[in-house]
Amino acid sequence: EKGVGNVIITMGGDGCVLVTPEESLYFNPPQVEVVDSTSAGDVFGGTLVAMLNQGSDLKEAIIYASCAGALATTAISPITEVLPRREAVEEKVKEYLQQPNQIVRIDSV
Repeated sequence: EKGVGNVIITMGGDGCVLVTPEESLYFNPPQVEVVDSTSAGDVFGGTLVAMLNQGSDLKEAIIYASCAGALATTAISPITEVLPRREAVEEKVKEYLQQPNQIVRIDSV
C-alpha cells in the first residue's frame, strides 16, 4: 500500500515486463537489425518519461519507448545521432501493433 505502484523490468533484446497491482504484461521486443545497443536503455527511459509527460498511458508509453530504444540500436553513433525521429518511432509502433501477440498477459509472477 505504501510501496511502488508499478514496475517496469527491461530485459534488453528480450523485451520488458510491466507489473501493476492489476496485471502483469510481457512486451515482446520490436524487431530490428541490431548494430550497437549502447544507448538503447537511455533512449527507452527518456522516451518513456516524455510519453508519460505528454499524457500517454503507461502501456502506450512502454510501446513507444520500446520502439524508440530498438531503433536506437540500428546504428553506431553518439547518442545524439542515434535518437530516432518521432515519425520513425510512430512508424515502428504501427508495425509493432500489427504483429500478433506482441503484448502477453502473465498469469503469475
